[in-house]
Amino acid sequence: MPYLAREVACPSFVAVHRRYRGLLDGLPVERVEISPFADAVGVLAEIIVRYLRASGLRGQAEDLFERDALVWLAATMATDGDVRKALHAVDDAAVKALEDESGTDRVTLAVAQSIAPALNE
Repeated sequence: MPYLAREVACPSFVAVHRRYRGLLDGLPVERVEISPFADAVGVLAEIIVRYLRASGLRGQAEDLFERDALVWLAATMATDGDVRKALHAVDDAAVKALEDESGTDRVTLAVAQSIAPALNE
């Protein structure tokens, strides 16, 4: 990123993970903050559908997640804006639901909330 800011004489847009924002200090760049998601549930559901399609599967997010679980996971994403962490939580919740022997065929709110400690890492 510092190289681009100093050497490239054209407008550019580069997404920088929040962990590396400090590296931008003192560079001739303008920071643009992305506002929180207006429809975090819709955004997360669409990401899940895209992952399903990329895996050759068809379906909707609601086929895999109870509505309350999807809403809770989306709220965690909207709270801190960290999509990557939310996607890890989606994956962890799906794996845990598959390993759960309760007989449920979707990720429940209880399963989604049970992976909450991993969200704080």
